[in-house]
Amino acid sequence: MRRNKPPTVSISLRLEGITGTPSGELIEFVRSIRTSRHSPVPSAWGERVTLALDSFWLPHALHAKGDIDEITLLSATFGCIEQLKRQISRIAQTFEIAEDEQEEYGKSVFTPFEDPSDDGKLLRVTYRFQPYASSKLALLLDWVKSPSTVVMHSMTERVVIALEAFWLPFALRHFQRTDEEVHAAAISSIAQLNQRISELRDTFLNASERYEDHVAPDEEPFDYPSSEVYEDPSDREMDDLISNF
Repeated sequence: MRRNKPPTVSISLRLEGITGTPSGELIEFVRSIRTSRHSPVPSAWGERVTLALDSFWLPHALHAKGDIDEITLLSATFGCIEQLKRQISRIAQTFEIAEDEQEEYGKSVFTPFEDPSDDGKLLRVTYRFQPYASSKLALLLDWVKSPSTVVMHSMTERVVIALEAFWLPFALRHFQRTDEEVHAAAISSIAQLNQRISELRDTFLNASERYEDHVAPDEEPFDYPSSEVYEDPSDREMDDLISNF
């Protein structure tokens, strides 16, 4: 007897940037640049997006749902913190960032109202997902797109903040930015990831709780419901991703 597949939902996230700018290069890198199997950057764009969003925002999405027990929330928070720590280690090792540099803060590259320069073109990228309706990914993406009275960020800010912290140094290196720019971006990313760890601890972890007991240190914070959870751009035209104005 053939089993019916669980119902899915379609969720899209749309971002805009200017080609030739750091924010435009970040968006283009995450969406369409392929990496080797030995790269610290996942080869599939969907993994790049969900890894960053999950690590930054999953506890907020679970908390907003309202019926999540404390152990589940603590476990998710600890898992996200561990993933953020691993990303800090990847960036520090890849870009040779010394420990005394990791507390420095850099300016965010994201400016939502950039105008195209003479050479730049408007880049529109749509990330399309089709997770199971009951999955954590559906819950997470729905929260990312929803207004919040607790986390005062728009959908665009929530997505770009996470993508920038995780992948900006890799994007700038791919587009052959100067060593100084790449190095500064790596320091800034590490600082943003450390700040997010502090915010998660302050928001969700009670100082008196032994939250380490609730989850194994090597547990991944996200369980992907399907290998077909996002569309692969390799088999489709890119004309819906880039528009020139």
